[in-house]
Amino acid sequence: MKQREMLARCAVLSFVLALPCPAALAQEMPGSQKPCAALDTSLPQALSGWTSKTPLQSATKEADSAAATLKSGQAVQATLHHTREVAYVVEPDKPGGSVAYGGILAVQISKAGTYQFSLGSGAWIDVVSGASKIASTAHGHGPECSSIRKAVAFPLKPGHYIVQISANAAPTLDIMISPKL
Repeated sequence: MKQREMLARCAVLSFVLALPCPAALAQEMPGSQKPCAALDTSLPQALSGWTSKTPLQSATKEADSAAATLKSGQAVQATLHHTREVAYVVEPDKPGGSVAYGGILAVQISKAGTYQFSLGSGAWIDVVSGASKIASTAHGHGPECSSIRKAVAFPLKPGHYIVQISANAAPTLDIMISPKL
């Protein structure tokens, strides 16, 4: 990137984010991330399903969620809806603005354990049992050189859960549930 363009971006970022220029420039410094020859080629076995996603239409209300079921180890590309169209079971902590996307998915757990939801974006995720949110136990990024942007872990017992997606910037979301790594 040319120096003049970099300084212009720095000025804009500094103004918008109220950051000093060096902090804003650090976000764009080449080499700050390890370069990857290819994405998703060295995923752990538990995430091997991430590379073959199937399409899945998310629901707009809990009553329709059975048709939008996640299966452990199988990644999907979920089609989402404008947030205003989704009737969440419990209000999301981060619902997103009027241009955000969200949806409702279902998951059936047969064995107690900690499960990881891997997301291809920074969308917000809530796992709901009945009318209560399950507290997450870990947050992080996906493995290095993967297209998994966010991973959130939840302790789940056998039973039926609603997965609420909110605050996604795009109308689709890659998502997968698997036993925690």
